[in-house]
Amino acid sequence: MVDAAVCIDAFHFAADLPRAAAEAFRILREGGRLVLTDWQSRTPGDDRLSPMRRDLNWAGLLREAGFADVVVDARPEWHVTFTRVYRTALEAGVGRDVEL
Repeated sequence: MVDAAVCIDAFHFAADLPRAAAEAFRILREGGRLVLTDWQSRTPGDDRLSPMRRDLNWAGLLREAGFADVVVDARPEWHVTFTRVYRTALEAGVGRDVEL
């Protein structure tokens, strides 16, 4: 049992999200804390996203696993920063085969 667990931008890769959430709850001591980072669509039900991402409700998923005090904190300013990073990477050719 642990007092706290942290998962950075990876929890959504679990093959079975409810099972992963239940396991996170199981490993925590009573009163333990789980901190996740991830993203959610700014437009619920956005058809451009996969069904798993489109319908993901972090608060509901975690509550169903047993977590009581679930807080989802949006950080819109992070979107601006990440968008700038991704655009810079694309302009630099990151992700494409480049002849050196």
